Amino acid sequence: VSFNEEMASQLTFLNNQAVATAWHRSGHRKKKAWPDENYARENLQLHSIGIIRLHDDGTPILDQFGKRQANYQQKHIFTAAKVWTGLVTSRRRGNYEDLDW
Repeated sequence: VSFNEEMASQLTFLNNQAVATAWHRSGHRKKKAWPDENYARENLQLHSIGIIRLHDDGTPILDQFGKRQANYQQKHIFTAAKVWTGLVTSRRRGNYEDLDW
């Protein structure tokens, strides 16, 4: 999924730029540029740790007020989004990508 061009386009991390890259390319003008967080959030929610913390038996971990505890915060999403930068379209390789199933 992560290196499929169509999925990269749909999940909006194709041509995603890092903060520093966009800032330098703008000539240090006060341009706010943040990496797209969509795929990072999807990856955390659906493919790795899930939205809420769980005990080993699958029951939710509750805080002192009886509310479910989140598995991650916005700072974790932002950090994960930094990983999914710099992916661009490349030439197709004449191996698996060109097989017609």
